[in-house]
Amino acid sequence: MSRIFFSPSSLTKLCARSAAAAALLGTIACGAQGGSDDGDPSTDTNLQALQSDSSEAVTPSKICTVLIGKAAPGEQSPILSKSCNTDTDATLLSATGKPPVLLMEWFEHANNNPPSLTRIVAADECDADGYRLRATGFWANRISGFNSYNECNVVTGYDLVNLSGDRQTWSDHKPCACVLVPWVGSFMNDRIESFWIRKG
Repeated sequence: MSRIFFSPSSLTKLCARSAAAAALLGTIACGAQGGSDDGDPSTDTNLQALQSDSSEAVTPSKICTVLIGKAAPGEQSPILSKSCNTDTDATLLSATGKPPVLLMEWFEHANNNPPSLTRIVAADECDADGYRLRATGFWANRISGFNSYNECNVVTGYDLVNLSGDRQTWSDHKPCACVLVPWVGSFMNDRIESFWIRKG
């Protein structure tokens, strides 16, 4: 299985050439930093890296990427870096030493229309334990769709920040080892505050 690597410059060129690719990949955007969270203060590093000020609109002029690391089984995935720039290649390569692997894309609107998304990347693809993510700040209760890639073919979304509360699981066994969910449905729309993504 070929990995999907994240390269902002190459994705921009691909989307410009192919309408089909643009529909899949979407327009790269993110919110600015800020905000607060009521979660466990012992995980402030994880929270701050995904937080953004909901008072500032998401703009398509910036590329936003959150680089996460591998945690002990059952633990929240640590945040290694977050960058909202016109080109994040240098930042990501300096943190991992190799091109990061695209794990997830979060959509504010169904079908990512109008475009508003952020991307989650890591050094390695999903395994059976996978990665555990918090959607806080700007993204709390705003996710309407998502894509997951690189063996992350089982995704559970929770309506509470600590992987608890109401939940829904999406899974697929496509050759791409991905899950493409243009709309999460009425039960979880604008309710998700955390994700567990893994290989299944």
